[in-house]
Amino acid sequence: MYNLLDVSGQTTHAMRENLMPRPHTFAGPALTRTALLPAVVEAALCLSAARVLLLAPYAVWSRTLGDGVTWHRADTSTKAAASRLVPRAIAVAAARMPVAMVCLPRAMAAHWMLRRRGVASVLHLGIRHLPGNGHAVLHAWLTVDGETLLGGAGAEGFVTLRRYG
Repeated sequence: MYNLLDVSGQTTHAMRENLMPRPHTFAGPALTRTALLPAVVEAALCLSAARVLLLAPYAVWSRTLGDGVTWHRADTSTKAAASRLVPRAIAVAAARMPVAMVCLPRAMAAHWMLRRRGVASVLHLGIRHLPGNGHAVLHAWLTVDGETLLGGAGAEGFVTLRRYG
């Protein structure tokens, strides 16, 4: 078997070991590597798609966020599991992407992943004006049943411009 190296000098096996966090680092019941890996792959694909879509005009990429219609509704246990799995998968995948994944691609990817699982979520686009210089900062975050799931740490002080979902 060949021992491939990446630019940091790690072998592929060492990279695979570093890809997934240990199960004991999660709050609540542990998510195993086997359960998380497919979601991380899905998250990486969704993050990449979101990043590419954001090169298009707003009228194009905003249509991909839909009107909140899901084909089926998840039950409570599925919703709870997805609400734990999706943000973690997004965080793991985003940390390993070659370009920075800021709040909007993360929120878009999580919104798509949750919608695919039948979980209704709301993506918020907000603005906050900076005092003194007149500049504004934009931020995106995701909520499920009124609880902030992704991007909540930076959402305080932002006024929602638009909601999707």
